[in-house]
Amino acid sequence: MSVYESRYRPLREEKVERAFMDNAKIMTRFEIGKSISGKWSKIPLIFAAFFLFIALTSLPALLILPEDDFVTNLEFFSSFFLTPREGPGSLIWLHVAIINSGLIATDLGDNTFNLYLTKMKLKTYFISKVIASIVLTFLGLPLVAFAYFIVAIYKRGLPIFPFNWNLIGQYFVILSKLVLFTIFIVFLYSSVILLFSAYTKKSINAGVLFIVYLIASSVIFDGILYDTTGFEPFRLLSPLTSMYIVFTNFFTREVISTGQFPTLEKESPDLVPYAVGMVILYALLSLFLTYKRLQFLRRD
Repeated sequence: MSVYESRYRPLREEKVERAFMDNAKIMTRFEIGKSISGKWSKIPLIFAAFFLFIALTSLPALLILPEDDFVTNLEFFSSFFLTPREGPGSLIWLHVAIINSGLIATDLGDNTFNLYLTKMKLKTYFISKVIASIVLTFLGLPLVAFAYFIVAIYKRGLPIFPFNWNLIGQYFVILSKLVLFTIFIVFLYSSVILLFSAYTKKSINAGVLFIVYLIASSVIFDGILYDTTGFEPFRLLSPLTSMYIVFTNFFTREVISTGQFPTLEKESPDLVPYAVGMVILYALLSLFLTYKRLQFLRRD
């Protein structure tokens, strides 16, 4: 029986001694290509393109606003794609659940995990999966947020002739916020999905468990325990709520000259440092448990 049955596709590079980073680069490219080429992977990418199209159709209304109002709206609508719990940003869950869920689960289901380890070290395999998961997560709505930001500035006109230091500084602040929060949210999602993918042999199971975990933790800790007791630290036990707390305190949530979107209140500002720490802890713990699971599977 051929070892290349089912969905397994062999790495085309010859088995030769390569440096650690070279092997990781080869495996990462392979995983990204395999995940994007899946028959269901196009769905979240189509959704992302659709939301970008909708946002760009409403852009002319923003371009005619005064400079300060334009900057405020630019920050709101660019960050809108990254909203953890509501808005189009919540569709990042769908994107990650569909595209990233098979990164490890597919190898386990096809019995090719140990075959890969004959070609590379476990550390190389693990790091390549982490990098692939990060890249795949970014390719959805996080990328759309940056695309909207760039197109909006280009359409408004670059503040070069005449040179406007103040406006450039404001653009840089918004861009810095987008970069930092994108790293924040992508790191969490891409880490947690790998943990679920390492504990099942079917990618659909990993995707469903990922979504159920995010929603259930929010309902239990934020919707039940916090609402019942009023004890705010309970909110930190939900990754989605922790990200939402950071989000509402990090970005300007006020929209000027539009009646379509309400101003969002800042959520639990005193908990922001703890929320940042909890999200980082969730991501690091997920990666640690994933690696331990892979070590167990290798011995098994």
